[in-house]
Amino acid sequence: MQRPSVVVIVNAVIWGFVLIASAVALRGTGAFKEIQLILGGGAAASLLVVAAGARQKPQD
Repeated sequence: MQRPSVVVIVNAVIWGFVLIASAVALRGTGAFKEIQLILGGGAAASLLVVAAGARQKPQD
C-alpha cells in the first residue's frame, strides 16, 4: 500500500473516533467545553498525520 493511502485511512479513523467521542459527550448536553477540546484535539491529530504523510516520499 502506498503512503498517501495509509495517511488517508489513518486520518479517517482519527475523525471517526472524534465523531464518536463527540456523540458520547453530547449525550448529557451542555458540554460545549468537552466538545471543543475533543474537536480541537482531533483537528490537531489530523493535521499532524497528514503533514507527516505528505512530508515523506513514498518508496517505490
